[in-house]
Amino acid sequence: MLAQSVNSNRLAKSEGAHLGQRRVKLITGEFHTTHEILSHRHTLAPLLFNDQESSDFLLRLFDAKETREIWVHDFLLVNQSQLFACVFRKCEKQSNNCTNNNSICSKIPISMSFEGKEVRCVELNVPCITTFVNLLKWLYDHNDKAWMDTFTRENFQNVLENIAYLRLGMEAYDVCAEFYETF
Repeated sequence: MLAQSVNSNRLAKSEGAHLGQRRVKLITGEFHTTHEILSHRHTLAPLLFNDQESSDFLLRLFDAKETREIWVHDFLLVNQSQLFACVFRKCEKQSNNCTNNNSICSKIPISMSFEGKEVRCVELNVPCITTFVNLLKWLYDHNDKAWMDTFTRENFQNVLENIAYLRLGMEAYDVCAEFYETF
């Protein structure tokens, strides 16, 4: 097995392995393939959420009130969000409607220094950081109940705006519909 360092991340890759076989080191010290993590996302993906050592990118979030940084893994996000697919795959073509602000995909990711290390950073001005972070957690683990527990009548519009901003699929809207039916 050939050890490989990507932006100071601890990843391992078998010779000839494709992306689905990329191995990621969890905070427990165990290595799992991306396929294993996706297949067991309820138990494995939460161990990766905001884990600097194994992440691919630093996600720097801005809204009207605050700024927050979260370490993310592209393989968990690109198949769920058109915006993340565009950003992480550095799409050149803006015709895929990844966002209303088409310039976002052409400017990121950027390289920056973080704690003395060179990292890839994605900066996004999101509708609401608080509900965005909860949405990111859901994208990692798909724990519908835990995500719905963060919804309130007051923040529900922000939740919907973040879903639209990320261009998520129907699964996210289905969780919102379940919450909406209760009030």
